[in-house]
Amino acid sequence: MFRRKWLLLAAVAVVAPAARADVKVHPIFSDNMVIQRDMDTVVWGTAEAGEKVTAELSDGKAAVAKGEATADDKGHWSVTLPKGAKPGTGFDLKVKGKNEVAFKNVAVGDVWLCSGQSNMEWKLSQLPKDDQGKKAAAKAANPNIRLFTVPNKPAYEPQAAFATTATEGLWLPCEEKTAFNFSAVGYFFGRDIQATQNVPVGLISSDWGGTICEAWASKGSLDAVPEFKYFHENLEKAIKSFDPKKAEEDFKKATEKYEADLAKWKEAADKAKAEGKPAPMQPRKPTK
Repeated sequence: MFRRKWLLLAAVAVVAPAARADVKVHPIFSDNMVIQRDMDTVVWGTAEAGEKVTAELSDGKAAVAKGEATADDKGHWSVTLPKGAKPGTGFDLKVKGKNEVAFKNVAVGDVWLCSGQSNMEWKLSQLPKDDQGKKAAAKAANPNIRLFTVPNKPAYEPQAAFATTATEGLWLPCEEKTAFNFSAVGYFFGRDIQATQNVPVGLISSDWGGTICEAWASKGSLDAVPEFKYFHENLEKAIKSFDPKKAEEDFKKATEKYEADLAKWKEAADKAKAEGKPAPMQPRKPTK
């Protein structure tokens, strides 16, 4: 786990040409987001080619940071807001072009990336011993903590956007329900660091159990090391030989097996709970 300027997710921001003339902001920006203190903040998105775009961060009374840019010939733009906003909550971020996009309940503080495999992915809801997760979540409400879960969606190239759900792909206030479905390690860390630093804290949960470290590295960084070039060479071969029909059949079989395993797991989990024992690991739902 390590801190980064919250815009470190720019790694997934190689955007596609704008489909409409309206100004659009990358989906990493949403209500309840946290902006890293003591650093310039880059806001980016798409608009009509040549369109002037302005961004303004305000504290509810006056602007604390402003910036502007012009969309390039492909409609891409990025605005830099100079550092200087003091840590706190209640900020608004407005982006204007021919239309306006506004985000509320923005905070300025520290943003941490919580990344790893299953040990980081394990949620509060999955802590079985003495209802530890439920007890922690019941006390989790804190307006100075915000949670963001990156959807588990593999891609060979950096993505311009990602799908959002009620629990993934957008910033959420830390409350009982949202904390219960968040990384347990991430939550406990964020809870303690917020109390220690006394500034708003944003937690980005980007984790996937069982993944290998090479899958988290860029093609360029791996290809720069001769011993690691095999990884993308093998991946490219797999992509070329990919059979969509067979993949769909395999996914269907995996889903059927998962549902059967889940039913068995529920029985085992109920039995373990009745006996005061830890529940077995829940089977993982297959993803496409």
